[in-house]
Amino acid sequence: MEPATGMQKNLKDKRNRLFLKGLVVPSMWDDSGNITGISLAAFNEEIYLIANNEKGKELINHIGKKVEIEGDLDPRTGQKKIKVNSYRHSDYS
Repeated sequence: MEPATGMQKNLKDKRNRLFLKGLVVPSMWDDSGNITGISLAAFNEEIYLIANNEKGKELINHIGKKVEIEGDLDPRTGQKKIKVNSYRHSDYS
C-alpha cells in the first residue's frame, strides 16, 4: 500500500510542476519603496508570484530580465505562487 501512496504523491507533485518563460517584475514594496516581492510576468499572459525560497530570493537581482523557470505551484495558497527550483536567463524573442 505504501508504494502506491508514494506514487500518487509523485504524480501529484508532477502535476504542480511548471516550466515557464517570462519577465521578472517587482510586485511588492515596503513603505520606503524598496522591492520586497517579485513576480513572473509569463508569456502565457499570466502573473505568478515568486515564493521567498532560496532561488526565489536570487531572482530579485534579475528584475527586468527574461528567464525560464522550473518550479512547483502550491495549490493550497489560492494564488498562483511558485516555489522556484531552478532558473536560467533566456535570450528568446
